[in-house]
Amino acid sequence: MTAQNTFPEFQEAACIRRRSWEEIEREVSHPIWFPKVGSPPYSTVILLHGSSPAFSKSMQERRDFFLSHGYAVMIVNSFTRIRALKFCFDKDQPCHAYQQKGGASHDQAITLDLPESDLLTEIRKEMIDTVTKGYFLLPAERMADLVIALKNIRGYQKVDSNNLHIIGYSHGGSVVLDAMTMSNNNLSVPATGSLPADAFKGVRSVTAYYPNCAPGTYYQHFMSTPTTIPTLLVLAKKDTDVKPEICSDIARHVNHHSFWKPYYVETFDEGHAFDMEEYPDTYSVQSKQSVMQKTLTFIQRSQERPSLLDSAYRWLLHSVNPDQ
Repeated sequence: MTAQNTFPEFQEAACIRRRSWEEIEREVSHPIWFPKVGSPPYSTVILLHGSSPAFSKSMQERRDFFLSHGYAVMIVNSFTRIRALKFCFDKDQPCHAYQQKGGASHDQAITLDLPESDLLTEIRKEMIDTVTKGYFLLPAERMADLVIALKNIRGYQKVDSNNLHIIGYSHGGSVVLDAMTMSNNNLSVPATGSLPADAFKGVRSVTAYYPNCAPGTYYQHFMSTPTTIPTLLVLAKKDTDVKPEICSDIARHVNHHSFWKPYYVETFDEGHAFDMEEYPDTYSVQSKQSVMQKTLTFIQRSQERPSLLDSAYRWLLHSVNPDQ
């Protein structure tokens, strides 16, 4: 059985509901902030949250950090209100949170315009828990959110669309790695359709914090990502949620088979989500400050790094004339 045949079967087993690009675009949101320093067009950092809210305290700190260094910042919110409601009601039986509450009707839940009703809060929590367990919104599905955000961000005049930098955290890191894998191997988004040919146009760097690289991900299955995009893996040595050694092995494999080594690996002697205050058991202020600075430095160097074509040209020129 070929690799291309394996994952359609996996998708069917996962019971992924077919959705159009237009439907996904209505579900996802991606607000953008511009810095108060510097002048446009701005290099832009795109943040993908993990299995936690898109606007948690940690995500806001990350946003503010990059804004303070002159970057525009977009947060791709995959856990929107409309998606939470679809998670609860687009099936034979409403979600458990709705059944437990029992007080609100379906129409009432959908039309509530309060910032966050008790019912919606419980539905959202159940959805996030289901995502964490791998039963809803797989990374390969969620990559459609990223592709749409990349398409829309190029429409902002104040954004330098040739200087885009993607950072994914935990589940969001897996999303980015699967997205790069699928783009590099001309694969379609599960239950949605073909990727745009220029999906990653203008992306100058990718950073994935403590992602899941285990079997079941496209990243692990194909071990093939674009060698033209510098990629930083931030791993946690004491991670008990995912296996960091699989990620580092794949990075080593890709580097070994690449003319230009695209992968850089930073391993911290910490646990999963060590940079997030919301997880006190693994949180480390010192490591959080360190990893943010390392990520910033990596992005800055990626902007300065010559393209693969330029590197290849210089290598060929040197081969023909070593004095050049």
